[in-house]
Amino acid sequence: MAAVSVQEAVRLAKDAMGEAPAPDMAAWIATNLGMTVKPVIVTVMLGSFMERENLDRTKQKAMELAGQMQAEEAEKPKGKKAKSCPPAAPAVQFRVAEGEKGCPACGRGNFVFRGRKFIQADPAKGIEAATETKQACRNCGNQRTVRKPA
Repeated sequence: MAAVSVQEAVRLAKDAMGEAPAPDMAAWIATNLGMTVKPVIVTVMLGSFMERENLDRTKQKAMELAGQMQAEEAEKPKGKKAKSCPPAAPAVQFRVAEGEKGCPACGRGNFVFRGRKFIQADPAKGIEAATETKQACRNCGNQRTVRKPA
């Protein structure tokens, strides 16, 4: 008989004997193939075969799932994707009436808050305690600072 690898010998023994114990398979290999293989090696090779079979089954399942996903993707219409939510409503833009506070650049009163800091009174410098708020106009981006006495 031609030279056989240990892996092939264990596979042949498994095919011939089924789920026999490792020492029996090692004896079968020695008798039928003329090779000396330790039962521990037979056990390791059988575990390797089981792992390979498990990996092959997992790969097959993954390939089937990938095929299903590709089929589902092919069924979807091509082109613009549907948006999941409606577009946001535009910010309300309105002109500020005479005498009211609005943007000095465009006259609108829609502002975005940018920051606030508290100013402490300093009588030596003539500064009153106040709250300073920074805002930006949503329409034109003009920055403004509003100071209110505390």
